[in-house]
Amino acid sequence: MMSSTTLGEAIELGLKYSHLVMPLISFSILNAGNVTVDLVPTVNFGTAQNTLIEVSMAALKCFIEQSSENFPIMGVDFQHSSPFSTEHYSDYFSCPVRFSCAANTLRAGAVDLSASMVSGNLQTAKLLELQLDDLTKRGLNAKPWIHKVDTYCQLNIDRLAGLSKQEVAAHLCITTRTLSRKLAQEGGNFQGILDSNFLQCAIRLLENNELNIEQISVRLGFSCAKYFSRTFKRLKDISPTDYRKALARSVKS
Repeated sequence: MMSSTTLGEAIELGLKYSHLVMPLISFSILNAGNVTVDLVPTVNFGTAQNTLIEVSMAALKCFIEQSSENFPIMGVDFQHSSPFSTEHYSDYFSCPVRFSCAANTLRAGAVDLSASMVSGNLQTAKLLELQLDDLTKRGLNAKPWIHKVDTYCQLNIDRLAGLSKQEVAAHLCITTRTLSRKLAQEGGNFQGILDSNFLQCAIRLLENNELNIEQISVRLGFSCAKYFSRTFKRLKDISPTDYRKALARSVKS
């Protein structure tokens, strides 16, 4: 979507490939002068639902910032409550943020759908669309076991650090040996899927400055920030603190 030449094209592609972009969340866009985006979970995430909704909303914010017009976000609503101050959320989204609302909604100001995307590239966009079409045709059945494990990780993102191969195998009613064999046949492995989910969510949360390292580690099921930092550095070759500092420097520059 980021490679689309205009905002309108990006939104159209987002809706068309939403099953690939946000497979566990359905989103709808209303454009009547202003743009309203509603996020609706397609499955029950359990205790992980709040984190995934917030991460998805942060991803939408990043998407909006890729428009050359820089149109404002007027407000963000979450259905769940939060133990943290709304001030931090408002600072991040640069708008009023409310909790315990009727829906998960992001409201933006008047939008010019013809506005160009900062990283727009027609050739890249066409190539990516062909790849997404191919993925859609092949479907998730091409790698069903990787998809099953990946989905289980996403549904239990709040205790990701404690997930074991034994637990996932039991959930799928197979042995750990069979699970390892099936994943290998599809070109994957359990630890790789676990690490991928951890890194994706950790990066999103680190980009959201209202949470400190300790809070992020708790969100992902770590017993202490030290273990979280060690895991992050193993996968990213940089500590989460230094990663956040690097992000701040890139924003200033």
